Parts: sequence; C-alpha cells; structure tokens
Amino acid sequence: MKLPERLRRLRRLPLHLILAGLAFSLIDFPPSVRAQAPASTPAPAASAADLARYDRNHNNRLDPDEVAARDADQRAAVAGRTATAPASSPTAAAASSASATGANNDIVTLSPFEVAAGSDTGYYASNTLSGTRIDSKIEDLGASITVVTKQQLLDTAALDLNDIFLYEANTEGTGTFTDFSVGRNGDVNDAVQSSPETANRIRGIGAANIARDNFASDSRIPIDTFNVDSVEISRGPNSNIFGLGNSSGTVNITKSNANVQRDRSQVVLRGDSFDGYRGSFDLNRVLKPDHLAFRLLGLYDSVGYVRKPSQDVTHRLDATLTFKPFPKTTFYADYQSYHNYNRRPNSITPRDTVTFWRNAGSPTWDPLTATAYVNNVAVGTFPQSQDANLPPGLYAQGTGFYNRPGMFIEA
Repeated sequence: MKLPERLRRLRRLPLHLILAGLAFSLIDFPPSVRAQAPASTPAPAASAADLARYDRNHNNRLDPDEVAARDADQRAAVAGRTATAPASSPTAAAASSASATGANNDIVTLSPFEVAAGSDTGYYASNTLSGTRIDSKIEDLGASITVVTKQQLLDTAALDLNDIFLYEANTEGTGTFTDFSVGRNGDVNDAVQSSPETANRIRGIGAANIARDNFASDSRIPIDTFNVDSVEISRGPNSNIFGLGNSSGTVNITKSNANVQRDRSQVVLRGDSFDGYRGSFDLNRVLKPDHLAFRLLGLYDSVGYVRKPSQDVTHRLDATLTFKPFPKTTFYADYQSYHNYNRRPNSITPRDTVTFWRNAGSPTWDPLTATAYVNNVAVGTFPQSQDANLPPGLYAQGTGFYNRPGMFIEA
C-alpha cells in the first residue's frame, strides 16, 4: 500500500520534532491567545465638530494623521479629568464613556462663586460658600460649618429655623430653648411669643445672624423652607465674613431660583394634629432653554396651637427670574411678599406682679399731668424724657414706641 505524499514527508522528520509538535498542540492557551484576532473595523465617521477642528486639508474626511491628532487630544482630556476623580466616580465614568463614543471633551469651568448642586448627595454636601465667599470644600475650611441639604429639610419636615436647629449641633431654637427676659418691674418679655424667628442661640451666645444668598438680611422676616434649597450654618466669629458683626454664628439661606433647563410644577399640602395646615405651590417655566426662566412660589400657612383661640397665619409669595445671556454670566431678579397675622399664646407660666406692686406702695401715674403717686401721694412729674425714672412698680419702656407706662392702675 502506497502512503500518501504528506505521510511520507512526516516519516522523514526527526522523532523529537514530531513529539514537540504534538505537545504544543495539547497546551491549553488562554482565550485571549487562542481567539482569532478580530477583523479590523472601519473608524467611525467624523462628526462635524471633528472635521471643523482637525480636517487640515479640507478633503471632508479625517486622514490617519488627523485621526491620530484627534485621539491624542481626547486621551489628554480624559487623563486630566480622571487624575482628579476616583476611577469609580461618576466623573471618571462619564469621561470614559465620552472617550469611547468620541464625544466632545471640552473642559467646562464652574463659577467659583456658585456651589454646584451635583456636590450634594442625600444629607451630605461637600462644598460651601460660607467659609471664604467662594466655592470651597468644607474639609479644607478651619471652621465649624454645617450644610443642611434640601433632602434633609424634606425628610425632617422642617418648616422654619427652629425646626432646623432642632437637629443640628451647637444650635438652639424654640424646641430646646426658651428665650425670655425679666425687667426691673417684674415684667417678662417672652420672645418665643413675640418673635419666634429670633428666639434662638448659636454656641449659647446669642441669636443667629441671617443672610440670604450671602447678603445680610432682616432676621425678623422668618425663614420658611418653601423657597429654600439649602441652609448653611457657620458657627463662631468666622461668621463675621458676612459683615454682620455677631460672633455667635451666621445662617445663610440658599434661595430657590428659576431653573433655565427644565420646567417644574409642584403642589404640597400638609396638616397636623394641632389643627394646623398649610399649602404651597412651586411653578418653574423655561422661557428660553438655557437662557431665560421664571419661577413663582406661594405659601399659605396657618399654625395650630393647643391653647385657643391663638392663631398665626402667614401669606407669602416669591417671584424670581433667571437670565443667562452668556455661559459664564447669570442675572437673578427676585421679588418677595410677606404678610403675617398672629395672636400667639405665651410660652411661659404667668407671673405675679400684683404683690410686687402693692409692696412698692401701689404706685399710679396720671397721664394728663405726667404725675406719679405712691401711696396716693404725689412724688413728682415725669415727662417723656424721664419715663425710665418712674418709681418701681410702674412699667416704663423709655422713649421708644411705648413711651408711657403700659399698665394703668386706679387705686
């Protein structure tokens, strides 16, 4: 039997070469080695932006040297961004995705005077303006600063500054602190009743300075979270960066401004077990995408109390306009209306001032002649400039709004 020509050639090979070939064929190589190299795929078509930037000879296509220049620029942009972001972060993932799809990788520089909303995750906020007046990382600031995010305000059902202070360190509101003072005649000034928006303390020193969008604001206009995006609490004398002067601390409110990127419609209703109820709405309309938007927020709030017929009703309206003519230039316009009608209950127990008055000789004061009497005996006249010198037992407020005694007693 005649062997085929291939087998006759194999018989002439040395035995060790045959054995080496068999051993090589039995080796289990990794899939990456065993897999056949894929066929080269054509490069994706160049975009109009790539052609405008890299098509030097204007032949309406990218030649190999032009493709190499484009890829080098993309790799440099991705490397610059991934050097400042962890590999697992959304920034690095977005950079890798942009490189894979050939998207435009131009670097966008954010304003140092505006905190990016993307830096807030849940209750955690990494940046603030309260430390240096520019966008800075909280971890780099040598100050006690807390940022209360919008999500935390919603989850804790916070409505005003006293609700916010209830959950923050080194702060006291009406929930943990009763602000009152006693005058020389035994009269009591109950700040929780007369001015709950200022009845608070930071660091146990005094009431908080109030700023809105980094500008000093009147603390008598209460903070309400219906038009607030976040709250920054800066404790200590470092708060003087706002020029307010109080060394206790500053609360900076970041207001809700019109959004030039998307519309928003929201209605919120709320009730409580003390017969209190409130309703608010939030309407944002984009007039020109990325350039012009208008936002309107409204509130009706009726606070409920155990002691009747106490009441506290507030009507508020906030209209804001955002105009962004250029990528790095933004104008904000804002109008607010605030009306409050209240008859709040006292927060402290009643005090006995009659016994003190009787022990002082049952003093009286005649407003027609400005004459004071003690034990029915005239002790002198006290014109407006001398109201503070009235005998003990007659309540006087000095020369302010209440410039005569607030208590008249007929013996």
